[in-house]
Parts: sequence; structure tokens; C-alpha cells
Amino acid sequence: MAMPSKSRPSGQKGRTFTETARRAQIVRYAIETIADIGYAKASFEEIARRAGISRSLISYHFAGRDELVTEVLTSVYTRAADYMTAKIAEAKTPPDMLESFIRGNLAFIGEHRQDMAAVLSIVVHARTQSLTAKPEASAAQPRLDGLTRILEWGQQSGCFRPFSSSAMALAILQAIDGAHQLKGSSDGINLDSYADELVTIFNKATR
Repeated sequence: MAMPSKSRPSGQKGRTFTETARRAQIVRYAIETIADIGYAKASFEEIARRAGISRSLISYHFAGRDELVTEVLTSVYTRAADYMTAKIAEAKTPPDMLESFIRGNLAFIGEHRQDMAAVLSIVVHARTQSLTAKPEASAAQPRLDGLTRILEWGQQSGCFRPFSSSAMALAILQAIDGAHQLKGSSDGINLDSYADELVTIFNKATR
């Protein structure tokens, strides 16, 4: 694993605008590469080759693959959170908010196929390799926490029945993330109809 350069600023506050922009470009290159050939084959060398830059440039900005992968996940989940916030903001009740959460997540998946393909490849690799460090855990936690708060609000207001909010949140997220399997589906299922079904299922499950 490459060691950080002594000249590299430590932390976001120490980076110049140019360094921050270059890191964002490298993250984009990494997303494109991972989505295309999978996490296992997306080495620094391969990312650099496809981006037309030197491997040393990537190593300057990222101490190792783990740091780059964490940045990829954080980038995608942050953009997804911003997207979701706008979708949920107009909801007035917990059921409406839950529906907006489900539809908004699926809409983001549909509009950002490459980003989500990269995330899925990283997450699947981490799980199948039984890695001690789960790179998606910290990046995905705000999404789980936000959904759990929606469910708890629904219970407190009497809109939802008593249930384990953490278990229900996990079930909803697993169903949403399963939409990745619809890519190339031959049975005519699309994200819009899938969203309709999930809204119906979890509307009944939470009432």
C-alpha cells in the first residue's frame, strides 16, 4: 500500500481547490472503471491507464485503494442523500415521506446506473471476501439512520403500527437495492413498476 506523500495536505481543510478538484476527477475515473470491469480488476494502474494519467498522481492524492474506495462510496452516497432530501422535503406525513424515500431512491438508481454499478461491485466484493473492514458501512449509515427516523416518526404519530424500526428499515433498503437486478431483465419489469410494488408492499407492512 502506498504511503501518503509528506507534501500532501492532511484532511479536507488542508487541500487547495485544485487538489480537491483533482481528487474528484480521480474518483470519477474510479467509478467508471469499477462499473465497467468490477472492483477486483480496478487497480490504480488500470484506473490511471483508462484516465490517461499517471499512477503516481493517484497515489499522491490517495494513500491506497481503501481510501479511494471509501471516497467513491462517500461521493455516491452523498449525492444520493442530496437527491433524496429534495424529494422528501415536500412530503407532509410519514407515509408520504416513506413513499418519497422509496421512489426517490429508485429514481436515483435509474438515473445513476454507472455510480450504482460501482457501489454494488464494491459492496459485493467486501461481503463475499468477508473483509474485516466493510467500506460501505460508514458511507451508507446516514441513509439507514434517515429511514429509521421516518419509521419512528410514523410510529410516534400513530400512522405506523409497532415494529422494529431498524429491522423494517433494513428490509426496505434491501428491497430498494435489489433493483440493481432489474438491469437487463427480460420479464418486462422496470423501475417505475417496481417502485409501485414496493410502495404498496411497505405501505401495508407498516400500517
